[in-house]
Amino acid sequence: MKITDNQIDRLDSLLIEGIVSLSSLPKGKNEYIDKVKNVIKGFCTENGESFPDWIDLTIPPRFVGNDERTKQSEKDYYPDLLPHFLNMLRELQAQYYSRMQLEEYRKQTHESSRQTIEAQKQTKEAQKANKWTVLAITISGFAVVVSIVALCLSTCTRTIKVDETQYQEIRQHCFIDSVVMRDTL
Repeated sequence: MKITDNQIDRLDSLLIEGIVSLSSLPKGKNEYIDKVKNVIKGFCTENGESFPDWIDLTIPPRFVGNDERTKQSEKDYYPDLLPHFLNMLRELQAQYYSRMQLEEYRKQTHESSRQTIEAQKQTKEAQKANKWTVLAITISGFAVVVSIVALCLSTCTRTIKVDETQYQEIRQHCFIDSVVMRDTL
């Protein structure tokens, strides 16, 4: 038997009423048990399910030809069934809440899986971006090296080779210039 979302509130109030009925007179207990049977049968009818066995198996014994004994057995039988009925209602309630909890876990697991897949996609995109960044840094480093080499080549002084006669001639001019400079000072 499956309890639906709109039936759980009625089941909860039926349980509270049953706890109160534990301290009732036998007639109140009998009425409560009959109410439980009717409500559970109504739930089954709403859900298109068959009645649970525990509803039909809780009929007090009948003594053919002895109505007095049948009435006495009903008085003794129903009060003893009340804890059993409460346990069955608690079981239905627990099944409902367990099913809701399981559905919530499934939703969370599905959401977690979706987020994991999204994170994996983002990781792949980040790895691809990192590869392009490394390539760009490598190209930039190469360009810097080429620029430094070009700068060094453009600012380098060139050496001029002079033979001995040219050297003596330059030396003589420098000597004359330095003597002239000294005389003028």
